[in-house]
Amino acid sequence: MSLHFASFSQKADKAQECLKKIKEYTLQKNSLNLPSGKDYYYLKNKIQISFWEKTEMPDIVENIEMIVGNGQLHYIADDIEMHQDKNDLLLIAHNAKSIIRTYPRSESTNSKEVKEKMQFLDKAFFDMIDKLLIAEYNNQGDNIQLLEMQMNKKAQSVYSVNKVLCHYNTNKNNILKTELFYVEDYQYKKMTIWYYDENYDYKANLKNKVIYYALDKRGKLLSQYQNYEFTNDKDF
Repeated sequence: MSLHFASFSQKADKAQECLKKIKEYTLQKNSLNLPSGKDYYYLKNKIQISFWEKTEMPDIVENIEMIVGNGQLHYIADDIEMHQDKNDLLLIAHNAKSIIRTYPRSESTNSKEVKEKMQFLDKAFFDMIDKLLIAEYNNQGDNIQLLEMQMNKKAQSVYSVNKVLCHYNTNKNNILKTELFYVEDYQYKKMTIWYYDENYDYKANLKNKVIYYALDKRGKLLSQYQNYEFTNDKDF
């Protein structure tokens, strides 16, 4: 992957134009309502969290899928699954071979609140940019503009972020990847988010009750979870 930096005079114009496109794209998506009825919102990302060298902690990498709609929330990562409806919250930890059934969190299936929690780049964030730099590179035939947003003191205080790199695909008019660099006293050094899929008209064939993702209709663990420990916190 080679980077082609624009000349200084072109850089300011290109950076501002790229920022405008990213802002319009992001705010337009943020304003969309999540579907109702039997349609669902689907999100597929990969997140990598890097820690400061002094911690000697390895990176955390998670592939994440999320489905929201019809009073249900499904969060599926490499090791953890969370399924929730109005009656139950089901946590499945594969490495620990553990399943916990507990009471749902009231806000978790609220479409508006769920969507807001999934957004990072919002209007307030864009108002806190202090300086812009831009580069360009080719990715599988697509032109990618790499916009570096250096954040002001307020952003460093509110978000604990001092700069953001946003990879914007000018051919497809979408964001390929976002890299967040944190202030030195924050627990993370960097977080990278790859955006693989986002669908506001997702058709899903989901179970009518989330408890059926762990138990059958007789209340027995599904065959794939026979060696898991099941805890029913709703019994207490």
